[in-house]
Amino acid sequence: MQNSTDTKIISAEHFEIENGVLKRYHGNEKRVVIPDEIRTIEKAAFALYKDIEQVIIPNSVTKICDMAFLNCSALKEITLPKSLKSLGKQVFRNCESLKCAIFKAGLVELDYCTFDNCINLSSVELPETLTQIKESVFSNCKSLKKLTLPQGLTSIGSHAFYNCFELCEINLPDTVTHIGYKAFESCKGLTEIVLPKGLKSIQSETFNACFNLSSVKICGELESIEDYAFRGCKITDINIPNSVHSVGEGAFHNCFELKFNIFDNVKYLGNELNPYRVAVNPINRESITECKLNSKTAVIAANAFNYCKGLRRIELFDGLIT
Repeated sequence: MQNSTDTKIISAEHFEIENGVLKRYHGNEKRVVIPDEIRTIEKAAFALYKDIEQVIIPNSVTKICDMAFLNCSALKEITLPKSLKSLGKQVFRNCESLKCAIFKAGLVELDYCTFDNCINLSSVELPETLTQIKESVFSNCKSLKKLTLPQGLTSIGSHAFYNCFELCEINLPDTVTHIGYKAFESCKGLTEIVLPKGLKSIQSETFNACFNLSSVKICGELESIEDYAFRGCKITDINIPNSVHSVGEGAFHNCFELKFNIFDNVKYLGNELNPYRVAVNPINRESITECKLNSKTAVIAANAFNYCKGLRRIELFDGLIT
């Protein structure tokens, strides 16, 4: 049994506090000032409190646990202190009135669904120390238009910006080496994107349904473009570097404005030195009976000749990778 002298319980109006941990809030104020002695805000400490519009978090806080402010639907702004080292999952999820979030330097990662469904979030200042944006952090932030990602960021998780309809301006630092599945799906406001030099793979459906994305610049030594990565985009042309050795099924499906290079009834993408590096698919799957791939072709996109029921003969050349 724990000695009573080992546990310090502070009685403060509206707060349950134990050993520097804010375990639960019980008030009904619109503006909440968290006491200076707090080091940790416990799981769901403010969850479902629909009257809170502003929370002042002291510099003593180093950890905010999962769902701490979940469904605080009236919360309008939040400033995270530089002392903060750990931010849990779903901390501000469904804070539908939240418009502004400011982070001071110190935090290195944003965890699962941090701001998911914060539909009015329009201004975010990220810490320069940030290295990871995990799964669904900004998904369904439908009012977010611009975001500056810090140099030093290495990873953007799956669905990170899913359904950010208004997002029209975002930088991808060259330090980023991983962008997850569907990370920017349905970002209808995006018109251009410059991919980081450190990126090796464009994951499945990363830019799926970015209907206004017309300019994509690939930098560095990209190696693969996975299934439906750019499906439905407005891309007019794209440079596929010689480092690319794999292109997934439907990577450019329904990119109706994309200009392909044509050779013997097959559509190709490539670069200035080799415009025929990737065989994408036939011009007409139903009518093609035979074809000869270009001698410079190195990659055949996955399932490029699916549903070509009449195809009887295809001529290949040495140098084909996949």
